[in-house]
Amino acid sequence: MMFSGKTLLITGGSKGIGKKICFEFSKRGCNIIFTYVRSSSESKK
Repeated sequence: MMFSGKTLLITGGSKGIGKKICFEFSKRGCNIIFTYVRSSSESKK
């Protein structure tokens, strides 16, 4: 499946499964937009 140039919105992307999903799709060429509620420091990593 082609992901290059696609944009993906992930809710809860600063830690756990959401963070892993962000990294994996990013490696495949997606533009990532993610939200978080509590982990501002985690979102910057």
